[in-house]
Amino acid sequence: MDKLSRSFVRARKESLHIVTAWLVCGAWTLGYCALFAYSEEPPALIWGLPSWVLFGIVLPWALATVFSIWYALVAIQDDDARPAA
Repeated sequence: MDKLSRSFVRARKESLHIVTAWLVCGAWTLGYCALFAYSEEPPALIWGLPSWVLFGIVLPWALATVFSIWYALVAIQDDDARPAA
């Protein structure tokens, strides 16, 4: 097997970072909502939302979106390689 291009290796690493971040937020959402959404007592309201919605859905996905935007604008680098003619 021939050597993988530097561009491919970098793209694979960058995509792994994004997928990992989104999987972590997905696990947070599922775990938090499973623990707190089905409790017997009525949930506390924060800004008109049940607290489990705010901390289990809105917060992790807002953080994932902010991380993805930051990563796309700052961490991902352009490739210097020019395509073969």
